[in-house]
Amino acid sequence: MNTFSQIASFITARGIQKPLAVHAEADQNAYRAYLERLSGDEEGIEKVDRISLVIDGHEPIGWWWPYEEDVQEGDTKTVSDCMTPITCAMLVSGDAKYLELADLFAQQSSRFLYFVLEGTKITGTVSFGDLFCPLGRLCLFSLVLHLEKEAEELCKHKAETCFNVLSEGRQEKAHEVLAKCFASSKHNSGVEKYRGLIESTTFIDKGKMLGKAQLINNKSRNEIESVFAAAEKVRNSCAHNRSEFQVLGLTSNRKERRNLSTFIHKTQEMIGLIQKGNADWLS
Repeated sequence: MNTFSQIASFITARGIQKPLAVHAEADQNAYRAYLERLSGDEEGIEKVDRISLVIDGHEPIGWWWPYEEDVQEGDTKTVSDCMTPITCAMLVSGDAKYLELADLFAQQSSRFLYFVLEGTKITGTVSFGDLFCPLGRLCLFSLVLHLEKEAEELCKHKAETCFNVLSEGRQEKAHEVLAKCFASSKHNSGVEKYRGLIESTTFIDKGKMLGKAQLINNKSRNEIESVFAAAEKVRNSCAHNRSEFQVLGLTSNRKERRNLSTFIHKTQEMIGLIQKGNADWLS
C-alpha cells in the first residue's frame, strides 16, 4: 500500500470533524440562545462558527447556525422557529474515510455539511472545507508526491529520450541543478548522467516528458499535462497552507466540489498507468 492510500485510510470524519456549539433548547428564545453562543464555552472559546443541535426534551430535532441579523433583541421567535430539521441523509458515520467524504460531497447538489454519527450520538459536523484541514492537505500532498515519484522512475527508463524532449531552457535548468547536487558523483556521463538530469527536473517537466515521449498508453499529451498541472497547483497550495478555496480554485458550489473528487481519481488513474509502464520495463 502506498503512502497516500495509507494516509487516506487513516483520515476519517471522526478525525476531521468540527465540534458542536452548545446545544439549544427548541422552546428557548432565539435571541437569548444566540447570546449564550457568543459567551463561548467553559474555556472561553467562542463557537459562533460552529453548529448547535436543537434539542426537544433529550432528542436532537434540528440544527441552528444563527447570524446576528437573524435574531434581534425583543424578538419572540424560538429556536425551533429558526432551526433546520436534521434528516437521515445529513448523517455520516465517524468511520467514513477521506476519499468517501470527497466523493460524497461531489455527489450532493446542495449539502454543505454532514453530521458525524458515533453510535446513536451526533458528535460534530464535517464540511467540504474540513477536507482541507492539515490532515487533509497532508493526504493530498502525499498523492502528488507519489505521482512525481512514479513519473520520475518511468522517465528514467528512457532517460536520454525524455530529457531531450524538453526545451533548451528547461534542459539548462536541469543541468544547473545537477551540477550543484551531483558535481562529484557518478552522474557525469552516459546513462547515469541522463538519469541524474531526470532527477533534476521539476514536477511539471516530468509531466511534459511523459507526454512528449508518449510513455503512457491511451493517454494524450494534453491529458497527461492537465493532470500534472492540477497536481502542481494542489502541491503548492498544500505546501503553503492555503485555504480550500485556493486548492484547485474550489468553492462550496457543486461544480467546484466535484473538482476535488475528480482530481483524486484522475491522479490515481494516472499513477496506476505509470506504475504499469514501470512494471513493463522491469518484466
